[in-house]
Amino acid sequence: MSLAFSPQQLTEHITKALGESLSKPDIELCLPALEITEPSIAKQFWTTQTAKPGIYLVLTGKARILDESNNLITTLGTSSSFGELTLFPQHEYNFYAARASANLKVGYIPKELIDRFPQIHDRLLKKAELWDSLILLHKNHLPNL
Repeated sequence: MSLAFSPQQLTEHITKALGESLSKPDIELCLPALEITEPSIAKQFWTTQTAKPGIYLVLTGKARILDESNNLITTLGTSSSFGELTLFPQHEYNFYAARASANLKVGYIPKELIDRFPQIHDRLLKKAELWDSLILLHKNHLPNL
């Protein structure tokens, strides 16, 4: 399968993940830096402990978000993002992981590139905090087995 996407498709994914439209020169800076991978089906391919700092975009397929006990938290579809917490290592966020479903293609935007856009810092911090709240809520409401 081809990992190729049109610049317009990638721009839409990046805009949704960042929560803001970037200028044409900024998008032209982002597109070549976007690393696209196709994780193996059912494989845990990302964890908060081992992830490179940056944002991960679901380009196609679905990613399953799991807690530290491998319980399903949520399923992310196309144009969703995760990993924002990796941008803020000074915070102590709860662990989570991502597992690949069929046809998953993920784009990675490195922290070094995201740091070039300080106007989105607060928005990404809020997303990281929302993820952490979701994980904590799920963790506190699971029955002890």
